[in-house]
Amino acid sequence: MPDLFLGVLKHLRRKGVEVTLDPSTQELADGLATLMRRSLTDHPAFDLPGGYEVEVTREDVVIEVRVLRAGAEAAGGLIAVVGEDAVPHRIATTPVHRRRGLASVVMGVLAREAVAAGATTGLLFASEDGVHLYRELGWETVSDVVIAEGKS
Repeated sequence: MPDLFLGVLKHLRRKGVEVTLDPSTQELADGLATLMRRSLTDHPAFDLPGGYEVEVTREDVVIEVRVLRAGAEAAGGLIAVVGEDAVPHRIATTPVHRRRGLASVVMGVLAREAVAAGATTGLLFASEDGVHLYRELGWETVSDVVIAEGKS
């Protein structure tokens, strides 16, 4: 973790940002992430490849989308809707089903369902791996962020 922490600090300093963590009470959680936003009302939607089906469930403010193949989850994600804002989380595709556009399908369905629930704007924290996907879908970078958490 110290090497990751030092790398993140160097990156932020190059951008003119100074970060201070109290090592007795805080630690770097996930390193560097990117805060992104997008209007959801015109979010692109994608056709589901043959052989897959989509399952949508909702519990209170959380909507879950799962893409299934032969009953097994191939991709999925969550979105929480609070007022006019929605926050996607845990967008993932299992390794054997990657490179088929399933994450784009998941994001399109999540956006559609969030809009139906009253959301107009999406906000998310993207990992280094996810930034490319979200940019392709029209999400804009707001800021780089460092995720820290309190020590237990």
